[in-house]
Amino acid sequence: MHISPDAKYLALGCDNGELYIHDASSLQMKIVKKDRKNPISEIKFSPNGQYLAVGCVDFLIFIYDVSKNFTLLKKMKGHVSRVTHLDFSEDSQIMQSNSTSYDLLYHSISSGKQLPGGASSFRDEKWASWTCVIGWPAQGIWPPCSSGDDINAIDRDKKSKVLVTADDFGKLKLFRYPCAIEKASFKKFIGHSSHVTCVRFTHNDAYVISTGGNDKSIFQWKFHMDQEAEEEFDRYKDLDEEDNNPDFENEVLNFKEDEMEFGDEGSASRPYLGEVKASTPKNFVVSKTAGEAPKESLRLKYVFGYRAFDTRMNVKYTSEGKIVYHTAAVGVVLDKENEQSFFTNHDEDMVCLAIHPNLKIVATGQMAKAGKAKLIDIYVWEIESKKVLANLKGFHLRAIRNVSL
Repeated sequence: MHISPDAKYLALGCDNGELYIHDASSLQMKIVKKDRKNPISEIKFSPNGQYLAVGCVDFLIFIYDVSKNFTLLKKMKGHVSRVTHLDFSEDSQIMQSNSTSYDLLYHSISSGKQLPGGASSFRDEKWASWTCVIGWPAQGIWPPCSSGDDINAIDRDKKSKVLVTADDFGKLKLFRYPCAIEKASFKKFIGHSSHVTCVRFTHNDAYVISTGGNDKSIFQWKFHMDQEAEEEFDRYKDLDEEDNNPDFENEVLNFKEDEMEFGDEGSASRPYLGEVKASTPKNFVVSKTAGEAPKESLRLKYVFGYRAFDTRMNVKYTSEGKIVYHTAAVGVVLDKENEQSFFTNHDEDMVCLAIHPNLKIVATGQMAKAGKAKLIDIYVWEIESKKVLANLKGFHLRAIRNVSL
């Protein structure tokens, strides 16, 4: 789905290939396009609002003319597998796109033809957005030993300062933009218990929205400057390379992360980046902070979702009249003003919850995380402070389905 720049239209792509155009204010259906039968995989309005690009499992990208009642203008060819991501240039005349074959193609909107020359020919092009997971500014987002589909979505903020990524391991990460240095440092944010299918900044960069896969949850994150991190970076910004400071390197920069993970949708392939690495902008200069983590950060603000499809008796009232429940890997405490606070110690789907007779303490259990089949966590924690009173593990396999206090 995507909303037009003037906030007039909401475009939705469906599994049956149909394209729905709604009024963005009233949500009333305006137009239904039935030009294809395969699932639509990507959709985006051009920055000038004149075009709508629709990528599909059939390898093609259709361009519609918004001003002419969404008339089909062009059918763009070139990809040999499902189209996954696309972006328009700032003047709405060029489009770049990725597919599951790990390619990066360019097309002319006016002619509908694929443009030769590859990424190096468009090294200085200015892009209205950056959501393509393969491209020069996104080289450093890929962890060691990752496959080409471990990262499902990325987005650049409107000021072109950071990239946020969503991956197969249930994590969101923030990188500096551009992220053209291999193994660049990042900030990591947890809460999802399954692969994160998409992530986007809101129109004013105030929030980041992420959607979970199997956890069926939508997370709203507050995007802000991390003052503590800024002070830390300022403190060490004048350090020379010969100043061997392991605390700074390991705790602040986090360079060369060694963890090897295998996501929910992993494969053995890696994206081919030869052409991408040759597409450095002409006037680009690598800054001293290029490989550092960004000063910006995310804070979990609200979670939309509730684990109900396979779990029961997991919503309780507290002594303060609040509601405690769980979704994904997050324990949620909801107050009467519709404000949420969170318990985030679990690292996999929470599947049970019990409350103490004093209504101030809960126990929560989870499913087994990959590689931790014999170390399934049960946490006992205070509802108001989120303080952990006990962490019990080593007793059960696969999942903790019931707990009682």
